Amino acid sequence: MLIFCKSTQYTPYGFLSSAFNPKNFNQNRDNIFGFAKESALVLIPSEIKSDAVLKIINEHLLTISNLDDLVLLLLHKPQYPYEVLALTKLSSALGINYPSPGLSEQIIGFNNTLQERDEQIVDLQLSTEKLVKEINEILSSRSWRITRPLRRLSSWWGLFNRKIRSRPTISN
Repeated sequence: MLIFCKSTQYTPYGFLSSAFNPKNFNQNRDNIFGFAKESALVLIPSEIKSDAVLKIINEHLLTISNLDDLVLLLLHKPQYPYEVLALTKLSSALGINYPSPGLSEQIIGFNNTLQERDEQIVDLQLSTEKLVKEINEILSSRSWRITRPLRRLSSWWGLFNRKIRSRPTISN
């Protein structure tokens, strides 16, 4: 590919983006792709040097100068090892469990997030247990038992008032 680009006066560029587009055609908000990314190669004729094209190139495209640049672009796709490399003959000898800086950083981030969520869950469980204990103490207290008839009377009185107010009035 790089030889073809040199011989035909094209400059290769790489493009990397999230596989999920929140502004998708169906306006679907569910990201079924997770952290997957998509990559593309864009070949631009060397003679095109317009300001608009150069601005697009500088803001969105990555120059591919050699095979290592292309490999690095592909390795930034989290799904690439499992979808592509695992199907190669060499993967049976080397495997696909190689150290990946991006993947390691993601795993560390996920672990930190999980630890924070676990701590939040423990805090919520402790708060819930404390509140349940307080409610049980209130319900088993002497004052709660003694005031039970008053609460029932109050409930009946409220029901009686609602029925009285909802009755149609007789007009003269």
